[in-house]
Amino acid sequence: GIIAGHREAGIYAVVLFTAEIVQIFKTAGKTVVGPIIAPLFKTSNRESIQRVGGFLSRLAFSFALIGAGLIAFFGHQLLGIFGEEFTVGYQALAVLLVMQLLRAASGVPGMLLIMTGKQNRLVKVYALSVIAQVGLLTALVPSLGILGAAIATTITEMVSIYTISRVARKSTGISTSLFATNSVNT
Repeated sequence: GIIAGHREAGIYAVVLFTAEIVQIFKTAGKTVVGPIIAPLFKTSNRESIQRVGGFLSRLAFSFALIGAGLIAFFGHQLLGIFGEEFTVGYQALAVLLVMQLLRAASGVPGMLLIMTGKQNRLVKVYALSVIAQVGLLTALVPSLGILGAAIATTITEMVSIYTISRVARKSTGISTSLFATNSVNT
């Protein structure tokens, strides 16, 4: 609201929450997989973690792809439920849906770090992400408005996802991404 005004902030909030619907399947999967990771890691059963994480990622991505496709197809109508003025956020919604697909494809690297006692590494990534997000918002929102906010959020999230995935893979030897194989790095 500070940079673009209250109207744009309200529209962006609706757009962001609409895009977040796509994550419901990954969130549900994380609640199931999270408690499984710690005991498997404790017994050095990394192959099972990678298999479970990869399966969850593929499943979540499949549902996210369907959800994102439906939301993109009906996006104008969905945003119009909140009022005709909200449909101006459709481009931003499309950008944020891409971000949600990337999130789904990443698997559960953050959960992997938390459940293996390496959560402190997340703090650094999230702190830098907040700083980058503020910088990008400051640079993009004045000229691009809601679309600039979506682009800033997506760029920040992409870098954050990549970094967390890399940190998780480096510190555990495990990748839970959509493209992970069943073998682990040791």
